[in-house]
Amino acid sequence: MPTVKTNGIEMYYERHGDGKPLVLLHGATSDHQLWRNQVDSLSDEYEVITYDMRGHGKTGGSTLPRYTVDLYADDLRAFINALELDLPYICGLSMGGMTALTYATRYPDELSALIVAGTVTPETQTLKESAVMRGLYPVMTKLTGLLGYNRVQSGIVWAYDRISDKDVDELASEVEEIREQEVELEPGEYEKIMGAAITYRKASLLLENVSVPTLVLYGETEPFIREHLHTYRLHIPDVEIQEIPDAGHNSHIENPEAFTTALRDFLGTLE
Repeated sequence: MPTVKTNGIEMYYERHGDGKPLVLLHGATSDHQLWRNQVDSLSDEYEVITYDMRGHGKTGGSTLPRYTVDLYADDLRAFINALELDLPYICGLSMGGMTALTYATRYPDELSALIVAGTVTPETQTLKESAVMRGLYPVMTKLTGLLGYNRVQSGIVWAYDRISDKDVDELASEVEEIREQEVELEPGEYEKIMGAAITYRKASLLLENVSVPTLVLYGETEPFIREHLHTYRLHIPDVEIQEIPDAGHNSHIENPEAFTTALRDFLGTLE
């Protein structure tokens, strides 16, 4: 099993293909496997590198009492340095996108391009979003710690039915598809992972520091993200924004062909 020592943990990773390195960061409570469509499609043009973030998958947890997105960005930097990747392209989804965006603001000279998907900026833009992030998410996190992820699942689907344009049965089916690909989290890791996502909303990111070409992707039926697009346009000098049709938050799974095409076209302009 390929691992590398990074920032005090043994990070599991996979490398596929040859060419310019493209690092893919998964979202919270998932792992590297959810990028399989993109790995299969892009590894003939790039060296596609996936890894399991701290607390996830084959990397597993750590003894730290809490996680932050800043910590995940430090993990990413240590991972890139350990593998001696030269100015890679970095693409992250959801919390992986938060990590990639944080990395790009802190180390703008250490990547060639940034792609974020389903990724909000730290600022809460609407009252509904604020209520979900400051109220519902912490409650769900605590309940999950007490009752387990599966028993709280119906509540998560109920909540998203009220903030998403997707039909609830369709949403439940997509959530189940994602869950089938997840691995069991070690005790206490879920709370630390979601705690990092929640505290990210209080962060202060200098988006003006992002000096590389940037692509922002979002699903057509994804909640909240549209309120953040203006922030991307206003603060990142070289940014392109594209909607993925027939998809929600996990657009790389729900419409992998459109997602991968957008990614390939963007990277192709850089070549």
